Amino acid sequence: ATGRLWSALVALEHSGEDSTGDAAMVAFRRAVREVPKSGEVWCEGARINMNPMVPHFNLGRAYKCLEFAVHLTPQYGDSFLELFRLRILLEMRIRMRRHPLAVGLLGSPPELHAQPQQDSGCTDQDTSAPPAVDQGKLLPVAALVAQQVSDTVAAELKSDDFAFTVGAEVGVAPGADGD
Repeated sequence: ATGRLWSALVALEHSGEDSTGDAAMVAFRRAVREVPKSGEVWCEGARINMNPMVPHFNLGRAYKCLEFAVHLTPQYGDSFLELFRLRILLEMRIRMRRHPLAVGLLGSPPELHAQPQQDSGCTDQDTSAPPAVDQGKLLPVAALVAQQVSDTVAAELKSDDFAFTVGAEVGVAPGADGD
């Protein structure tokens, strides 16, 4: 019961007026110190880390929080729903990295370098990273890519045509880089 109260506090702070998420993160850290074995609290920590509108956005940390949540309180269904949401966010991240505009601007994503290349007529020059990019151009391109990928995923979900482009072996757990 104590974990539920602490998780409610974290959720209230997360939904509050603090747009930075700092108050929610402070409440989460305090809650973890007070009730470290509460899956509900760990699930709220994952929600903070899966919010792309706060500086605490980190899918690697969200995954770790959800691992704890499921292990500590497997009967808490929200953790499984958040795992599914995390999987969709990871799918969107992969699609953004593979988007032609992103590849043209930033080079091909790391997960494509790990796959064996088929004879597609591409040269090494086609898959190498482009020269340095003007940082001022990155934000508008990133916003455009994010909007296009979001629209595509939403349309696929609505038409019941959504499919993950990667299996359980790739993309489910965030990479070692922590993002």
